[in-house]
Amino acid sequence: CARPSTRCRLQLCEGRRYAAVVLRRLRVAARYPGVVAVHKWAIVVAGREVNRALVTSVPSLLSWRRLVAHDLSKLSRAELMPYAWHFADRDRHEPDPAFERAWRHHYEHNDHHPEHFFDEHQTPRRMPDEAVVEMVVDWMAASRAYEGTWPCCGGHWRWLEHSWDRLKLHPANKALAGAIVCALGYRTAIPEYDWDDARQVTDDPAQLDALRAHAATAPPPRFG
Repeated sequence: CARPSTRCRLQLCEGRRYAAVVLRRLRVAARYPGVVAVHKWAIVVAGREVNRALVTSVPSLLSWRRLVAHDLSKLSRAELMPYAWHFADRDRHEPDPAFERAWRHHYEHNDHHPEHFFDEHQTPRRMPDEAVVEMVVDWMAASRAYEGTWPCCGGHWRWLEHSWDRLKLHPANKALAGAIVCALGYRTAIPEYDWDDARQVTDDPAQLDALRAHAATAPPPRFG
């Protein structure tokens, strides 16, 4: 088209728009593995600290296998682009079917999410204790990776303070998760946690008693 017609100009504009979209998707995809890497680094740091702090209280400590394998599915074809695009600079209030499918794939392949154990009525079933420990470590690492800071400041934990009442967990799992949080020095984040009520729903009262004794003197972890 020596003298571009209207049709040629429209085709050129559409081509440029398509190229811009492709380039943006490539940039988003290139950035997201770095986000996952920061989260996995935080998982290792938090996991080692939690294992060190609870070595005398919790027999189901976080194995290196779990630390290394944590969230690797986020780099899979089923999750990478939907996650990357969802957490890019778009309006997250809009329906996002691709992300919903990716999120379902994620919790179906990662048992540190309670949704992994939901039955057909969305009722949470019992998680293994090691998965509960990994879940708490995941909460800590997510705060560091996505909010930029570890839970700290006199035992305060902003995310948990706003989320504890809404967490959908099996009663025994919530009892253990709360005990771990308190034993790590974050008692002020969940002031409504009741040790006696928790003891009524656990099948390992000795473990809960050990965590309670640890919580009586535990300062919040110090992360290097």
